Parts: sequence; structure tokens; C-alpha cells
Amino acid sequence: MRPIWTIALPTFNGQKYLAETLFSVLAQSFQNFELLVCDDGSTDETLKIVDQTCGQRARILENPSGRPLGLAGNWNRCMEEAGGPWVTILHQDDLLKPDFLEFHREVTGRNSDLGLLTGPAPLIDSSGESIGPHQSDDFQWPASDLVIWPAQALSRVLVRGNPVRCPGTSIRRDLHLQAGGFDGRWKYVVDWDFWYRLGQLAPVGLTGKILASQRWHSASETQKLARGTIDLEENARLMRTILASQAFADSERGLLESGIRSRLTRAWFNRAYEAARRGDRNLERLALKHARSEDWRLLVRLCLSHPKALARIVYGHQG
Repeated sequence: MRPIWTIALPTFNGQKYLAETLFSVLAQSFQNFELLVCDDGSTDETLKIVDQTCGQRARILENPSGRPLGLAGNWNRCMEEAGGPWVTILHQDDLLKPDFLEFHREVTGRNSDLGLLTGPAPLIDSSGESIGPHQSDDFQWPASDLVIWPAQALSRVLVRGNPVRCPGTSIRRDLHLQAGGFDGRWKYVVDWDFWYRLGQLAPVGLTGKILASQRWHSASETQKLARGTIDLEENARLMRTILASQAFADSERGLLESGIRSRLTRAWFNRAYEAARRGDRNLERLALKHARSEDWRLLVRLCLSHPKALARIVYGHQG
């Protein structure tokens, strides 16, 4: 019998947190789902843990080619191989609450035109403790269980940032290919770019219910990329790509571009400070160059209003 849902885990050397993630999947109150594990050539105990924890409950697809598919490639394989009409891509270190699937199934069953259903997924650390709020100044999740936005409306959020996190999100499988799939040309904003393109095609459901959490730790791919420049460079490119879309009137583009410049200037200033603390003078200089090119006046104000950070930047890790 075809499953109503697929929970897909794209795995690669994920043994540290994998059992906890799998237990959160197996504990779902709604059980008519397929657990699909797409492994990208793990050399640790990942597949052994899946087998020991899930047995026949999991369908495992290995990558025998010897050539890693990478983030986007493995996510696309998850979508292409999924047996259910709806798919939740769950990272190998994230967690679901027991009523995640029951709620998502009920909502999508009542709203068949949705292309995406998403909600908050607060960040947790390596021990599972909360490390940050699920709200931001730029975006507030709805207070109600469900709000439906028409196609293209999500662009107005994504042009400022990306609050949509994989573990809190379910995707209608038939729209994956129509939206062009996950784009491997991106390294950091792979999901953000896909949410934008899918949100152009169909209405999006947003819930204020917290049904998942995303783990943030030093070994994660996002953390690794956030120690250089790729993440912020891609943020800038994607936000401006979204801004250039038909979702915005010419009269509002100037104000939105100003907001993008402000956010990026602050982000680059913070990156310069972090680099100075580590003694990485090359990254520090590059980050300050980017900040200056975005909004040099704001950069000056940031330097003057944060003297300790400025001292650290000027004197490096000795400051």
C-alpha cells in the first residue's frame, strides 16, 4: 500500500545524533508513513545505526557510485525516490515532536492546493538544549494553528531572510520537479532558494505550532560555511534575485534594497569581529570590505557604537 507520507533522511556520516533523530521519527502518533534513508556514502556507523534502530521500518538507498551527490543532489534523490505525495526532509541530527505528522497530514488533507506547509523549528545545541528563539525581528510566525498565503506571498518574507527550516517543513512531491528541484549551484542557501521557487507556484501554509527542532553544532555543514564568506555572499545574491522578481512593485524596491544593505552590513561587521577574535586577518579584511561596499555610513556607525568590537578588529585576537 502506498504511504500517505514520506519522511526522508539524507545522511552522510551522521552517527553522533542519528539514533535520537530516528527515535523521534518512530515515535510519531500517525504511523502511515515511509521512512526513506538516502545515504551519500557514509564511512562511519550511520547505516548500522539505521538498521539497528529501525530494522525493516526504514527503506535505505545507498550511493554505490563512489561520487558524492552533495547536499542538493541527495535532497533531490530523497524527493525523487519518495513514495508518498508529501515529503518531509529531516536532517540526520534534527528532531520531530510526536504529533508532527498527524498535524501536517490533517492540514494538507483539508487544503489540497498547498505546495508547502511550514512552522517554527527552534535551534537546539548538541545536548538538545534551546539556544535561541524561533522568532526574529523581520518575521513572526502566526499565533494561530494555520494561516494560508497565496502563491508569491512568501517572497515578501524570503527577500529579508529565511525563517523556513527543513525539519519544520513538508513539501508536496509533485511540485518538486515543477519548481526545478534543489539547485546544486548553491552551497549555503539551497533550501532558501527552493522555498522561493516553490512558493511562486502554489499557496503556502504557515503554522505557529512548534513541532520540530533543528540542531546547531560545530560539525554541521551550515556552521562550517558560516566561518567564511560563502554564506553571506550567497545571502546577498539570493535576496537580490528575489527582489528582482515580479512579486514587488518598482515603488517598493528601493526601501527593500535599503533593508538588504543594512542587514548585510551588520552581518559582515559581525563576521569581521568573529574573524578578528580568531586571528584570521584575511577574513577580517574581506568582511570589512564587503561591509563597506554595502553601506559605509552604517559601518562607521557600527564601529563607533561598538568600541570593544572595533578594538578587537583593530588589534586582532590580542585586542
